Amino acid sequence: MMLRTPRLRLIPATATLARADLAGREPLARALAAAVPEAWPPELFDRPAIEHALAQLERNDANAEWAYYYMIREDLGEAGAVVAGIIGYKGAPTEDGQVEVGYSVLPTHRSAGLATEGVAALVDRAFDLRAVQRVVAETLPSRLASIRVLEKSGFRLIGMGSEPGVIRFELTRLDYEAGRTWTPAHLRTLVRLLGHMHWADEQLRAVLLAQVPPDPEAWRLYGHVLSAELLWLARLRAEPAPLPVWPDLSPQDAQPLAVILREDLRAFLWRQEAGDLGRLVEYRNSAGDYHESTVEDILLHVCLHGSYHRGQIARRLREAGTPPPPSDYIAFARGAPAATTQPSSTGAPLP
Repeated sequence: MMLRTPRLRLIPATATLARADLAGREPLARALAAAVPEAWPPELFDRPAIEHALAQLERNDANAEWAYYYMIREDLGEAGAVVAGIIGYKGAPTEDGQVEVGYSVLPTHRSAGLATEGVAALVDRAFDLRAVQRVVAETLPSRLASIRVLEKSGFRLIGMGSEPGVIRFELTRLDYEAGRTWTPAHLRTLVRLLGHMHWADEQLRAVLLAQVPPDPEAWRLYGHVLSAELLWLARLRAEPAPLPVWPDLSPQDAQPLAVILREDLRAFLWRQEAGDLGRLVEYRNSAGDYHESTVEDILLHVCLHGSYHRGQIARRLREAGTPPPPSDYIAFARGAPAATTQPSSTGAPLP
């Protein structure tokens, strides 16, 4: 099915089109009824990639709508239709409702918003299928233009990708249906910090659940991390605290609580206009003392508070012989954990 945007026709690849592409620019231009620039193909879409796609299309050409699309630009006036790049899915939705997108635009057509326009069309088409629950994309931390496309499209960084050094972004159906499909500049840093916080909490919970026997003190610290995050959210919403500051939280309680916390904090954050971040919030701390803090300072504290206690838990894990998970922000942002120290032959640590 061909997709249209204000400036683009997105034509799904078929085995016939892939063969024309392999044959050269002129056969592809005739097949697409559009000019193919001399710089074709775009980055990361070389001959082996086309051959791989052709093999898949030959096995199931009817599934082309979940493969790649040729981006035909139609806003150039007398120049006529021009092939500007490729964009598409990396396969049909998985059983758990996930579909991945990717794109590559020719250099002469970059910085024009074409990738953002195309991604929006792919997202709309994916979520038309009720089984799709999330759209994901992976890129390198150094590809800043690609990251900007994803963030402008409402995707949020969720941590490491499928390979070391690759980072993964996600747009959930919940965000999509709530209209959270464009990240405002004043929320960008907070969205990233909240993403890191939830990622670090999840990394830690997974290791704690696998620990045998479980460490009660580690779970007590982890429960405090989640409870403090909930407490500050309650203060932001002028609600009573749902849990004690140091709760008796079981491993079975942790996952649903973390999910609720992630969604509720995210929903609160996305309701904040630029001026709202400076609003003063009145509250009393656990000692009963009265304080006022801005929304922005509270959200920053929520994002940073758990780092100290995750460090305490990591130390307990090491002492028990369990390697702690990576939780540094830089590991989250660059798709690779921080370096670890290794003992030298003399027993001294090596950097």
